[in-house]
Amino acid sequence: MYFAWTYPYSFEESLEKSRKIVKKFQNHDYVYIHREVVCYSKEKRPMEMLTITGKSKQTENRESLMDGLFPESGS
Repeated sequence: MYFAWTYPYSFEESLEKSRKIVKKFQNHDYVYIHREVVCYSKEKRPMEMLTITGKSKQTENRESLMDGLFPESGS
């Protein structure tokens, strides 16, 4: 899988592609998928991280967030 923010793909097309991927797998039994904003570009565009992995060894443990990263989480 790849994402491009240059010709022939626009930023909006890239966001829409990630939205469709998340929707497709959000209730999947074996696939964990999570989408979050990491930071914003100089143009105020959201720079997202899309995590896709298996659920087989998933735990509730999360790493601590870095200060100033993930602006929508309030950290």
